[in-house]
Amino acid sequence: MVFTPLILVTALASTLSNAASIPHKSPTPAPAPVHVATYIDTFDNVTTNPIEAIATHAGYQNNINYSSFQLANQSKPLADIIPQSLPNLAVTTPETTILSGDLSLNPQNTAIKSNAIRYFDLQQLYFACNTAGGQAAVDAAIGCGVEVSAYNVEGEMVGIASFNYAPATLVGAEMALAVLPGTFVGLVNYTVAVATSSVDAILTALTIDSVKHVNYW
Repeated sequence: MVFTPLILVTALASTLSNAASIPHKSPTPAPAPVHVATYIDTFDNVTTNPIEAIATHAGYQNNINYSSFQLANQSKPLADIIPQSLPNLAVTTPETTILSGDLSLNPQNTAIKSNAIRYFDLQQLYFACNTAGGQAAVDAAIGCGVEVSAYNVEGEMVGIASFNYAPATLVGAEMALAVLPGTFVGLVNYTVAVATSSVDAILTALTIDSVKHVNYW
């Protein structure tokens, strides 16, 4: 059979029309969170051991796992760091860093979401540095540079935010506020780390308090 040009054009148009009418399956979007809530982790709901040599761990705070952080009760007289929310601070030292499996000399620690939530947004936290208890001759606030990094549910690092701490006094020093960039959303964890210190890293402790985050279920 010989097709005339008109027949060829008509047949081609019919084929394209049929192809366009075939439904395309769109990917199924992830279900939207059914519950959203904002929290501030103050670490004040845990009673610390009165014997400082026996560590008290922070545990879970509002579905964030801080088990690798230790707590320090700063209600004692002449405390080097005044918590944003009295009396407890979450502390990272060279010792806790090593115990968490990281052999870095610079203190760092990671907080991880619990299985009860899908993800969280990290908005802000208060931080300070002081001499690591038991390592230095005296407890005192010290200057430092701190980095905060985080990973999202896709396994991607959302960024590294840097902050500086410069205490006005050695004793009774206030904490500094770190406001995280808008990219710190949809997270499964975040890490705080000492990047620089005015003393040796092995003598440095990093403290955090009043961590504000938004949880999604």
